[in-house]
Formats: sequence, C-alpha cells, structure tokens
Amino acid sequence: MIVTFSDENQYFTIPHNTDEDRSRGMMYFRDLIKNCELAEKNIVDAINENCTNKIILMFDGYPLTVRDMSINWYEDDTVCKIWSHMESHPDFSANLYKLFDQEVNEHIKVWDVSDLQFMVSTVKFYFNKVMRLPKLYTIR
Repeated sequence: MIVTFSDENQYFTIPHNTDEDRSRGMMYFRDLIKNCELAEKNIVDAINENCTNKIILMFDGYPLTVRDMSINWYEDDTVCKIWSHMESHPDFSANLYKLFDQEVNEHIKVWDVSDLQFMVSTVKFYFNKVMRLPKLYTIR
C-alpha cells in the first residue's frame, strides 16, 4: 500500500514497509551494510585459516564488528578498506594474524569462549565469540 498526501500542491510518496528496501533513499545504506558484512565475513574466514586461535561463529549476532570511532556509522566503510588492504598486502595480513593470536593468548584461557576487542589507532575490532584451543588441537 502506498500513502500519498499533499501539502500546498506538493506530493510526497511514502513507500510501504515492504517496499522500503527497494527505495532509492535506502540503497546507499543497504549497500554499505551488505559490503561491510561481506568484508567482516572474509576477515573472519582469513583469521580462522591463518591463526592458531579459532573464532567460533555464533548463530546469534555477528562474529566481527569493525568500527572507526572517529566517524559516523553511515560513513564507515573501514572494514571494506581493511579487507581490500589485507588482500593486496600479505605482510599487513600476517601482522594482523599475529596481533589477533597475541590478544587471544593474553586475554582468553584455553577452552574458554569470550568476547575480544582491541583498538588499532581509531579502529575498534570487536570479536563476538572467540575460543582459544590448545596448540595440540589446532587445525591447519
């Protein structure tokens, strides 16, 4: 159902709830969210493949959230830029994997599941659930 009303001969069309995601005004936000979710998933997969500590993907919520705390959420495509940089700079990726392993080893006990967050400059990495496995059980 589309609702139309007038205000001094100017007409405004308000999309129904089910049509809202197809409206042009929401396209930027939809694309931003979709691209950020994909980049976060790619980073999680890369960390799982390259670190001794594994991320447990929980069915509720997101396994990783990356936010630049110095800008507004609707301008923040930082995670996309980080993923792009990781793909083109293997040395940066290797350092991120080492940082992740170091943070997990310092803050999470073996067989423990916990949230983990760390800051790199103004960028906050928040991992929803991380499990630290003993080295004997790590899968490569």
